[in-house]
Amino acid sequence: MIAAEDPTELAGGGIEQLKKADIDVEVGLCRIEAEKLNAPFYKHGRTGLPWVVVKWAQSLDGKLGWTNPPADGNWISNEQSRADVHRLRKRVQAILTGIDTVLADNPRLTVRIAGRPIEHPPVRVVVDSQLRMPWDCNLITVPEAPTIVATTAHTAQTEFAQVDKLTSAGVEVMPVPMADDRCDLAETLTLLGARGLQQVLVEAGPTLITAFLKQKLVDEVRIYIAPLILGANGNADITAAMNTLTSALKLNNVNIDTFGTDIRICGYL
Repeated sequence: MIAAEDPTELAGGGIEQLKKADIDVEVGLCRIEAEKLNAPFYKHGRTGLPWVVVKWAQSLDGKLGWTNPPADGNWISNEQSRADVHRLRKRVQAILTGIDTVLADNPRLTVRIAGRPIEHPPVRVVVDSQLRMPWDCNLITVPEAPTIVATTAHTAQTEFAQVDKLTSAGVEVMPVPMADDRCDLAETLTLLGARGLQQVLVEAGPTLITAFLKQKLVDEVRIYIAPLILGANGNADITAAMNTLTSALKLNNVNIDTFGTDIRICGYL
């Protein structure tokens, strides 16, 4: 009994070999469950595109950051939720963010799980259409994982000094086509998929998150909701950005879990 066929070019023809050996083979038992369990593999195998997970943490009033952070950091979610995010990071092959997040938060975008060294850390990808990447940011100075800067082909061809500086710092500059004066997100994913990256985690601000959702490029959503009402002490309002969505998006296969006092909502689009 085989649940589903291998959709990739690496399939070894095992089903036909079994049949030639006069072994009865039935394909399709629990196919839906099997493909759901291995959804990133099947999507990449059939389309060449990565499975895209969009994740964010927010307060009850939809803020993604603090205006005046408390002494223990700028986090919205608690320690248990952040540990869950690192387990998610370990699962994917790339973590994608926008240049605005780099400038505002200076993230490392690495997997940090105590006692568990990561042999193949996920690639860090920054969407930076104008090559504003600062030289002292953690994505350059913390070489725990490879970093790719996706920029428009026009910028890559005209900003020679910036490209040379990034390249000399060990950062790969990946030119992508332009759409509305920005990096074409669909083409960016196509290029990442062509590198064999099956899963991409988007950890970004409201504008880039909404752009992925608006263009229907998202397969899975993970939202961490903290019991906070930030009001004027909060910034990066996700609800304001999503007001630009012209149609409702409904999550399927929804799971709701708690991490301490935080709530995590997961679902597929």
